[in-house]
Amino acid sequence: MVLTGHTLLIILVILTLWFAMILAASARTIKQLTNQKGMVVRSRLTLAGMFFASLAVGSLLLLHLTWITPEISQRFGALTIRLLATILFWSSLTGFLSTIVGIGKLRYLGIATCAIAGIWFLFLYVSATISMTGTALPRHPARTFIPDGYVGWVEIKYGIKSAPPLWIYNLPNSG
Repeated sequence: MVLTGHTLLIILVILTLWFAMILAASARTIKQLTNQKGMVVRSRLTLAGMFFASLAVGSLLLLHLTWITPEISQRFGALTIRLLATILFWSSLTGFLSTIVGIGKLRYLGIATCAIAGIWFLFLYVSATISMTGTALPRHPARTFIPDGYVGWVEIKYGIKSAPPLWIYNLPNSG
């Protein structure tokens, strides 16, 4: 599944709004809890879970931002993508476990956020694994234009160190 254009823009808007909603709800709850005397452990677990939930959504947003252009994806590289994926996975899991034993209405938002972010991560990871020959790497889209009426073999070589990085390939009429 390739996310580009309007689909990617819609996803980025949804993730940004989701991230802002989690931060606003967490800030409101922190303000309410600090006005009360003595926070119980379960309230602290809810807040910790919301921190991890916001970290999960933030890393999911950053991961999708790297897909805006191939140049951005290339600049960040595989290590950054793996780091964002690791943060996404562990913060989803930790946030889910923290909010599940937390207290208050906010914990339901944390549970749902962590579950959705975790499922989203698994979907992206499985998609990347299937499409990238067994490894979860950043996507590097490429377009190959074959002239109308061309008949014959086309050979595309990847990973040649001496070649300049290309993302759009135009094949001549001769092939």
